[in-house]
Amino acid sequence: PSRPDRPRIAFQGIAGAFSELAVQHWWPDAQAVGYPTFRAALDAVIERSCDAGVIPIHNRIAGPVEAAIAALDAAHTAVIRVEETEVPVELCLLAHATYVPGTPIRDVLSHPMALAQCAPFLATLDATVIVHEDTAGAARDVAHGTDPSRVAIASARAAEAYGLVILERGIQAQADNRTRFVRVERRPAP
Repeated sequence: PSRPDRPRIAFQGIAGAFSELAVQHWWPDAQAVGYPTFRAALDAVIERSCDAGVIPIHNRIAGPVEAAIAALDAAHTAVIRVEETEVPVELCLLAHATYVPGTPIRDVLSHPMALAQCAPFLATLDATVIVHEDTAGAARDVAHGTDPSRVAIASARAAEAYGLVILERGIQAQADNRTRFVRVERRPAP
């Protein structure tokens, strides 16, 4: 249940996204509110439908999150960067609940940043990589499908949120993988 004193924090993505985990880092009791794009999340802060926002800006393996940085640059006159933090990112290979061990993996869905973080692992699979706008969205789509040969790369939290089976944990290229997030608030009027 929503409480009036519970802050609403905008992030890009849906339940299970790494940005949602970053929201929980700063505000364990917040209402994390997902938006389809970085710009939409920032607009929610600017328009005061959310109290603050959390935006990823850099991953240790894959580098800058270009789309997020571009959205921040476009909104720079309306939002301020309040604080930064790094959040651990453990990427998991997630399968449909009906997956039977030994089923060949045909398609792997995930966000381009997650795919880049898992390039060495992906090179070991004979599968088609399918770019998705969101790691948690890829997990949701695998869960809503019926094909056990389609898998997603996302968080363990996404597996929990969508009832998926974790086939393998820690598939990113570096065990100490982290993403830097910036906390943003609406810029006060001069």
